[in-house]
Order: sequence, then C-alpha cells, then structure tokens
Amino acid sequence: MMKILKTITTFLLNKTMDTRIISSVDEMRITEENAEALGISRLQLMENAGSSVASFVKGVLNKFPAKVVVVCGPGNNGGDGLVAASYLHSSGHEVKVFLLSKQQELKTNEVRTNFNRFLEEGGKIVSLDDDEFLTKLRSSLEGADLVIDAIFGTGVKGDIGGIIANSILYINESKRYVVSVDTPSGLDPFTSATSNVYVKANVTLTFHALKKGLLNKKEITGNVNVVDIGIPEEANLIVNEKEVSLYIPPRKRFSHKGNYGKVLIVGGSKLYSGAPMLAGTATIRAGAGLVYVAAPEKVAYSIKAQAPDLIVLPLQGENLSKENLNELSEVYEKADVLVVGNGLGYKDETLEAVSSLVADAQNKGKKVIVDADGLRAFELFKEEIKEGSLLITPHAGEFFKISGIKVGDTWKEKYIEVKNFSLHKRCTTLLKGYHTVVSNGKIVKVLVGGNPGLSKGGSGDVLVGLIAGFAAQGLDLVKASIVGGFTLNLAADALFQKYGFHYLASELLEESAKVLAKYDKITE
Repeated sequence: MMKILKTITTFLLNKTMDTRIISSVDEMRITEENAEALGISRLQLMENAGSSVASFVKGVLNKFPAKVVVVCGPGNNGGDGLVAASYLHSSGHEVKVFLLSKQQELKTNEVRTNFNRFLEEGGKIVSLDDDEFLTKLRSSLEGADLVIDAIFGTGVKGDIGGIIANSILYINESKRYVVSVDTPSGLDPFTSATSNVYVKANVTLTFHALKKGLLNKKEITGNVNVVDIGIPEEANLIVNEKEVSLYIPPRKRFSHKGNYGKVLIVGGSKLYSGAPMLAGTATIRAGAGLVYVAAPEKVAYSIKAQAPDLIVLPLQGENLSKENLNELSEVYEKADVLVVGNGLGYKDETLEAVSSLVADAQNKGKKVIVDADGLRAFELFKEEIKEGSLLITPHAGEFFKISGIKVGDTWKEKYIEVKNFSLHKRCTTLLKGYHTVVSNGKIVKVLVGGNPGLSKGGSGDVLVGLIAGFAAQGLDLVKASIVGGFTLNLAADALFQKYGFHYLASELLEESAKVLAKYDKITE
C-alpha cells in the first residue's frame, strides 16, 4: 500500500497541471457539445478518458498481474470506467466490474457500447441483477490492489441511498487505494457540495480542465491530476447557441420596468444623430426597462421625432463637454449602465467629458460601455479602470490605436493579445470582426458568424445597444457581450437571406427582436 502511494505521488509530481478552471456543469457540457461539433464524438471522448485512466493505473501499480475493482454507475462516468476496465483487462490485470444498475438501465449508447465491449473481451461484470451484489463487492474489495471509482460524475445532486450508498461505504471501509474518475462520487466538482456519503479518493483524475469544486478538497479528492482527453482548444472558446440560451434572462409574470434596468446613452454630435438612436432602440429591443439618450440639442430633437420609445435629454451646445455634466446628473444617477461614444465626435472638450463620466460611473458601481468615438478618450481614463466595470468595443484599427497591437483576422491570431490586454488594463474587451473575441483577461470567448453586410455604419451601434440591454438586466459584461454579439450575427444572417449584403443597420433592430423572441421565457 505505501509503495503504491509513493509511486502515485511521484507520478503526479511529474505531471503538468492544466491551469484552466471550469466553474459549472453547463460550461463543461457546452465545451463537450463544441467538441462534438468539431468532429470529436462523445464515444471518442469516453475512449480517451477511459484509456487515460487505465494508462495512469498501469503506470503506478507495482505488482503484476494486479487485482483491480472498477465500480461503475449507469451514466457516462461509468462508461469511462468500463473503457478503463477493458484496457486493464487486455493488459493482463485481473479486473472485476461492479455495475450499480441493471443492464437495461444503462443511460447512453456510449455506455452500452463499452459495456458490451468489455463482456465480448471476456471481462467479468456483476450488476444489480445479482442478488448477492453487495456481498460479492465487499469480498472483491478486500482482495483488491486498487479500486477505480466511476459511479457518479458531474451530475450527482442530493443524498445517495440504498445499494449505491452502501457500495460507497464499502469502498471507503476497504482502505484500498482509490482512483476516482473525474470526481470522487458524491462530490460536486463545481460547487464542492457533498452528498450524505461520498468516496474518499487517493487520486482524482479529472478530465480536460480543473473543476472549481475540486480545489481545497484534498481530504476527499486526494491528489488531483488533470487529464487531456483530446478536446480541441476551439471547444473551450467558441460560443454556441446553448450557451447563449443559458444567459438570456427570463421575465417574471408579475414585474415592472424597474426590474429590467435603466441605461443612459451619451452620444451624438453636430454630424451624427443616427448612432445614439440606433444604440438606444437596440437597448430597448434587448429588454432594458428604461433607456435615456442624452445628446446635443439639435440631435436630441431629431431623435425625439423618430424614436418615441426613448427618453431623450437635450444637452446645450453642438458637442458634449464638461459643461453638460450637470445637465446629465439627474438621469445619470438613476442609470445602471452608462454607454458613451456613439456619434460623439472627438473634440478635445468631448474626450475630457467622456473621461470624467467613465471614471465617475465606475466609482458609483455602474457598468460602463465605451464605443466608437469614446474610445479616443481611452488614454485619459485607462489608469482609472475598476476591474469588472468597463467594456470597450473596438474594431482592429481602434484596438491598434489604444494598445499598439496589430492583430490578424482570425480568432487564433488575436485572442491571446486580447486576453493579455484585458488582463493588464482590468477591462473587458470586445474586439469586433467576423471572428469577434471577448475577454476580461480571464475568460476568452469567440463569436464566429455574421457576414460582410455588417461592415457598415450603424451596425456597431446596434451591437452596443444589445449588450447594454442585457447588462442592464443583470448579466456581467462578458455574458452580455456574448448574447449581444450572437444576436447581432443571427439577425445579420437572416437579413442576408433576404437582401444579400444590402440590408440597413436599422433593419437589424427588428430582426434582432425576432431572434430573441424564441428564447423568451416567463417565470412565476
């Protein structure tokens, strides 16, 4: 026993730990779905996982042939265990599988495939069809050199009872060396919550990336080792529809406009009246409760005439300046989200006003989105950014101006630069393009889609408005950016089917609403 312990510890110390941390079961499932879309089947992932477990076990056992007991559940975690059992059996080890379900209760085709494979290879399986299941398990555990725990993976919730609970107790009582597959059964690898009973492992082999709930639980997990199971890098980054649907907030049946946030958009100038109007209308389309647009007087009256859904505040003068800040104060104090930059122009007095607004809004706990002309003020406020409070939305040219970094067109040519820049500046960055990259310096997400018809004035204003609307409803700036960008791309693709590249930016507003409607939910 002590020799096995020493060998495993040495083996683990020679491994390189993946520093990426997954925080939720949804995040892991999204990654697996992306991997499948990229051509890596769930059966292949199970094969890779189980073979890695077997390879690890063979590497640390110091006797041959060894006696290995594999305790499997009916789900994919059990399937991983069955693959490991097949490899160990074919290597000459004495392997016995105990299946904590009846054969007909196996949950997925992948598990059934590997159940049949193990039997066809001459493997021994005791299932719950056997009335003496617990007696046989206890006896086998007493004679085992090593136990593989493949009962539950990421999906276990609540208390465990009956034969499964007794099996877990027998594993712990056996004092055998235990290798847990992905997570010790009974421990939620994302929240650290435990069931009433749980396996106490000596080693946990978790797949693809470290799960948040495995941190600081060494008394349950033992040493934790992250195992690469062949999920490509893209699967971690690319946003899919399921991810977006998880973020879009439902509405309560008994609610009012105050439940959905207030947004203040500061934009417009002598030359540009359409930009703040497009951004404001998109914000309403995204679901914000109240949207204020503050713009110079002449621009404001134009917006009022065309957009009755917006609350418009006229500002004195032809361009935003510090003299306007007092005029903004009443509305500004009410806002949850500040959007600044759309159509502002870039006079020195305007950029100074932007800098003051951005710094003060962050100090007051508001979410701030800086777009278009507002990005020209970045040098003035870059040292006053509070982590998690600021989103900037540059295209590649604007990103070069504020960072000095030239990036390529594809996500692979720019995501590292965007991540590092965002980490250093403590902001969230949405770098626009056919491959749009979003990062707050920790998380990186890639939106692939849309079409070249978006390459026109006004598209970015609609994007910012959509993001602001979701930020007002409580999404953090990364999630709001993901939902807003995904919505814009789908809307653009729908319009492309009608008009080719010749649709208007204003037409994105109605099409975005159609995209979002299919995700709408009402809760009591």
